[in-house]
Amino acid sequence: DKVISYHKHFSLISPSGVGLHDNYLFVCDKELHAVFKIDIKSGHLIHRLVTTDQEPVSICVTEKYVAYTDALKLEIHLLDIDKLNVIR
Repeated sequence: DKVISYHKHFSLISPSGVGLHDNYLFVCDKELHAVFKIDIKSGHLIHRLVTTDQEPVSICVTEKYVAYTDALKLEIHLLDIDKLNVIR
């Protein structure tokens, strides 16, 4: 019943990958160069990771991690699922 494309705190331009975990939707937006964590019940943005020199295009979500592929650098990046912090 709910379409998530715009909210007063964020909007999606070119979502290219989605993943679900618990009550959260994780979205890669290649045009915004960002990964979003969205509460699916409220539609509110929980976290946004801006990747200014990357183009996130696909995503995989597990219990602890979020991994996304970067089409510009041809790399895979690993993030902490809670805060979307980059794991080095």
